[in-house]
Amino acid sequence: MKYLKTILLFMFIFGQHMIYAKGKSIDLSELIKESKLIVIAEYRSSNLMKTVFHLKVESVLLGKIDNTTIKVKSPDNGTPYVRKNEKFIAFINKQNEFEWIGYIADLENDMVYLSGFYDYNSYDVWPSSLTFPQLKSYIETKKYSGTIHTELKILSLETLEYEPTDIYFDLAYKYTDDMHCSITSTNFEAPGFPDKPELSFWGNGFRITYDENNYHPLEFHGWTEENDIENNTHNGPIYVYAPDDISQSEFEEYITNSRAGYIYYEVEIKTPTDTYIFMDGDAKDNSRTYLITPEGNKIDYSSYNFPDDDDEGYFRFGDYDNLEVEILFPTVEISEQFERLTDYQRVQLQPLDGEFFEYRDGVRISLGPCTFRVKKKHFAVY
Repeated sequence: MKYLKTILLFMFIFGQHMIYAKGKSIDLSELIKESKLIVIAEYRSSNLMKTVFHLKVESVLLGKIDNTTIKVKSPDNGTPYVRKNEKFIAFINKQNEFEWIGYIADLENDMVYLSGFYDYNSYDVWPSSLTFPQLKSYIETKKYSGTIHTELKILSLETLEYEPTDIYFDLAYKYTDDMHCSITSTNFEAPGFPDKPELSFWGNGFRITYDENNYHPLEFHGWTEENDIENNTHNGPIYVYAPDDISQSEFEEYITNSRAGYIYYEVEIKTPTDTYIFMDGDAKDNSRTYLITPEGNKIDYSSYNFPDDDDEGYFRFGDYDNLEVEILFPTVEISEQFERLTDYQRVQLQPLDGEFFEYRDGVRISLGPCTFRVKKKHFAVY
């Protein structure tokens, strides 16, 4: 019993740190340096504790083996997850540990998706996806390259569809120990932004970042819909990620106005007797969120959550232990088309109905129903 209590105490003290461990990440260049063996393999068996694995090797990309079946260990704090009869790329570190994996369905036609094994959080590899020829090139020459052809699409609140534009990008990228990218654009000029954006990959998606600062950001996200594996070329659409929630006319104005900053929102909240203004950000501070009372007083927010299909919504203002105002919303059925909208885009098209409460001497008092609607979307100017 004493032994059991000691184990439970250890789990209680140290388990909390394990549960909330930070995620891990590694660059592909460092991963290759740390690998003594890289093989295309299938899982054959493991011991009961999943600390030893037997892999059947189909081919070797780096290193040497004596037998077609190899025995490797699981890494510290990581348990490899693999299934029988599924082909994968195993990266074995210098301690003979199966630490990283490349998932791939078809070497000739699919991308390779990289990740590491870590029991307590994610273990990312950057870049996290590449073609098999690119991986082979990097193992052999410590570099690989490719191209992306992409078209910008912008969401229309009239059609609720991503509408094509006449803006196109052709990106040529090269990876050595970092990702380098050059870009040629059609019908796109962004004065004041860097000429060479940063490019990163994750899964089948990619990110083009011109500037990620909070005041004048410009970032696009996209994904590959067509991959020419043999020639390392990709095609797919991109979308404006930052500043978010933007129409085509707003986007065109934003990229030509070097003083245009982040987006913030002014929301009108109407009760049967009064009108309140909720500011999610302001011209001086994007992180400032507060309620303006009819008397002109400002109350900082405590917490909020927009409603959706599963969860009710709420907006709470005042100190965490001394709330002054609370607004509650019932669940809201979100259609498939509305799912692609941001919270504020949904409220622009469909204002929320809720109930407004004030706290007086610690007692919550209902002021009746209220309507929550976007009054204006602002761009900060600096």
